Amino acid sequence: MGSLTPFTFTAALAVATIALVALAPACGGKQSTIDGNGNGDGGGGGGGGGGEGGSSTTDSGLAGFPGGGTFCTGDTPRMMVNGAEVSLLKTQGKAVVLNCCDSAELVLATSAFQSIFYVLWRAPAGQSPGLVNVGAPPSSFSLEVDLGCDPTTSPCNTGSAEEHYATGFQGQISYGNGMNAGTTSYCISATEPANSPHAVVHSLSIYAPNVPSTL
Repeated sequence: MGSLTPFTFTAALAVATIALVALAPACGGKQSTIDGNGNGDGGGGGGGGGGEGGSSTTDSGLAGFPGGGTFCTGDTPRMMVNGAEVSLLKTQGKAVVLNCCDSAELVLATSAFQSIFYVLWRAPAGQSPGLVNVGAPPSSFSLEVDLGCDPTTSPCNTGSAEEHYATGFQGQISYGNGMNAGTTSYCISATEPANSPHAVVHSLSIYAPNVPSTL
């Protein structure tokens, strides 16, 4: 997958920009877990107790992630941008309170960029835990990564973000293994399409296990 050597996910991902309104999945319906086909009984959310701070990839459900490789292991968050690992100065989960959806945001401050990275996901409301294959997500699930724009407060697909990724992800997100539905483990990657290069972030990989979401 280009320069993202720590991952063994498939290469040549298609990345496209979508309107912020498309982020909101249809409200209603309940799913205990979500697999790549949107089935309520697929996948499984991993072990029971990610808990605050977490302790292992087994607790977060990441032990079953296909293609996670050695990048998505351990207890320490990691990030790679454009093929190089960057130091994470801050990793924080933020709760996103919605009446129709389970949702949370991951905020990442790095040593390589003055701007902040934001990872926002939304899934239909239901019983946790949930496990989503972001390479083949159900239509009711949405995910975006932005640099320099918080998608919970501003539309980031209209030029306000320094970088905006909304599709073409690989990896998985496991949520609801800890204190609340927003307690999330991330093992995701994305890369720009060859015919539509990005200006700043050409590829990225994010691993963050057992991140509790707070208000």
